[in-house]
Amino acid sequence: ASVGRESGSEFVVLSQFEEPEDVENLVRRIRAISDQAHMVEGMPVTTFLAVGSAAYSESENLDEQMRQAKLRRITDDVEHVPAQHLRESYCMLSI
Repeated sequence: ASVGRESGSEFVVLSQFEEPEDVENLVRRIRAISDQAHMVEGMPVTTFLAVGSAAYSESENLDEQMRQAKLRRITDDVEHVPAQHLRESYCMLSI
């Protein structure tokens, strides 16, 4: 897979897969990153990751694929990230 930073705290992972389960496994591996303990300059940091995925075969258009993945990431925010942390994150981004 290739990983790149789209902007801010948004990253893109491009990967080929043969089975839908391969995508689910990759999403699980990405989510597992937030389960690990993180320290920054001796201070504990908690990360919350929201993940959205889309297959090129769903649209056969890269712009549509990115739009679909972003919509799914927003849904994942609501389902997997505590609301308090979403508000804090959005406030920090708007400053």
